[in-house]
Amino acid sequence: MLLAAMQRAQAAEFERHGAYRAGARAPALVEHGAMEWASDPPLASAWALPGWSSPQRTWCQYEVDLVADDFIARALCDVDRDGAVAVYEARSKGSVRRVTAADLW
Repeated sequence: MLLAAMQRAQAAEFERHGAYRAGARAPALVEHGAMEWASDPPLASAWALPGWSSPQRTWCQYEVDLVADDFIARALCDVDRDGAVAVYEARSKGSVRRVTAADLW
């Protein structure tokens, strides 16, 4: 899963700089669940985290929020494009876990 790779990239970022890095939600949704893929990720987006990228396009948006001395990385996925979003979270410690959309909104 890509969030596990993001955990490793955040650990490397913390090792190098003593802090985690936030990332805005990307890619942007344009219509009917379609995502707008830029050729280069915006520098403030989760996709721009050094050492982390997707080997292919996904049906997920990714974001990273900083909380206290930790981070919460999220994948918001609509694989079947029915409008129902499955949300997964990862922090610096522990496994990636699925949460419901109702837990976040």
